[in-house]
Amino acid sequence: MGISKVGGIFVHKREARRFSEKATFFVREAPMQESHSTEQEVATQQLTDELTQLIEDEVREMVRTLQDAEPATLFGQTEFKMRDLALQIAAKAYQQRLAQKKTATKAPA
Repeated sequence: MGISKVGGIFVHKREARRFSEKATFFVREAPMQESHSTEQEVATQQLTDELTQLIEDEVREMVRTLQDAEPATLFGQTEFKMRDLALQIAAKAYQQRLAQKKTATKAPA
């Protein structure tokens, strides 16, 4: 049995339990997700195509920003601009996915 003091509180752990809680064996041996169905793959490709068109401007701006930046200026203002563009891309991805979800539901009867 081990005893440790955490924030003024004593925590008791038994050796056997401590090692079984987060054994890497169980993580490694966890079953892999099954591949997506054909229907899911079609939906994935459709969302990818729609999103690719929506984020084209942001990606182009990212490339221009990187091309214009000198190695010494890659961090700081350039980094913040890249992060801002990446967040805009993520926002568009979420918006597109949520819009797709709304059109997939049926109106209540």
